Amino acid sequence: MGYLIHLGLALLAQVIWEETGADAAQRGIWEAAGSASQSRLALLFYLLFVPHVLGWLSNRLYLRGRFRLAERAVLALHWSPVYLHAIALFGVGWIGYIEHGTGASARLMGWPGPLLLVSFLPFVAFSLLAIDARSKIGGPPKARLALPFQARLFAAALVPLVGYVLISSCIGRVAALRLQVETVALWNAAYAAAMLALFALSLPWLLRYTWETEALPAGPERTLFDAVSKRADFDGRRLVLWHTGFTAANAAIIGLLPMQRIVIFSDLLLSQLDLRQLASVYAHEIGHAKRNHVLIFSAWAFAALFGADLLAAKFVPDDAVWTSLVLAASLAVWAIGFGWMSRRAEL
Repeated sequence: MGYLIHLGLALLAQVIWEETGADAAQRGIWEAAGSASQSRLALLFYLLFVPHVLGWLSNRLYLRGRFRLAERAVLALHWSPVYLHAIALFGVGWIGYIEHGTGASARLMGWPGPLLLVSFLPFVAFSLLAIDARSKIGGPPKARLALPFQARLFAAALVPLVGYVLISSCIGRVAALRLQVETVALWNAAYAAAMLALFALSLPWLLRYTWETEALPAGPERTLFDAVSKRADFDGRRLVLWHTGFTAANAAIIGLLPMQRIVIFSDLLLSQLDLRQLASVYAHEIGHAKRNHVLIFSAWAFAALFGADLLAAKFVPDDAVWTSLVLAASLAVWAIGFGWMSRRAEL
């Protein structure tokens, strides 16, 4: 969830950058070229060192017993990809630079093209550097991150954005289809619903291949889970072992439809629990399927998105900044509602 929030804030920063007129001013700077533009690129280079500087600072503070200040440095490191990407947009003019160099558009609003992915390279770099810096922290264990595990979680958050950009780029090239989606409300709603449904249906595949997973191997645990599946009349063929480097103890059931649903068990969880406890955990995950919790969560996501779209269309139809703020508020409402429903579902 953390990387999705970071990505959402980075997207919001780009929308604000596009709609406040900063893009026009920065295009002029890059067209003028000269030493001023070179110094801006140098600033972008120096920003790459910020995550490791914050990691080093948190280490020094922790070793000196300044624990609260060390925690604040870790917090600044955690959020560094978001504010460093904003500096790259508003201070450096990164998008103006790549648009000036390529002559193509890197806009998020409208029908984004492949160059939009290039515009997010600073955010990707800052995120990976922050993960690497936190993996080297020698302070509190809870502040430290496992590099390969966290890098895969970050990749899983990026893949939906890449898929959206590629699909929208293809649709944007078909003038008749693009016009229908832009001008007919029903087509627009159908397009949004199709994108959400595609994401929901592909989520098991996405996590299966971006996280380090494998089919749960034969053994006592697999034999036990097969027996529980038979007792519960549940299709338990797609059981997955999640390699986290023994950093996360968790289990989850993922998938909108029964035929593509997977149940994930982390390596640490399997090593911590005995067979009787594992049977209880597996029965709990089957309970989520029997109670249709995945469908409920999906319906809530649809309701939050389309509710925000209706509000934006009614009250701020021609203001992209306010529309983005409405969508951001709907994301917050969705997260609060999801947290409440998730706790109820777990109980």
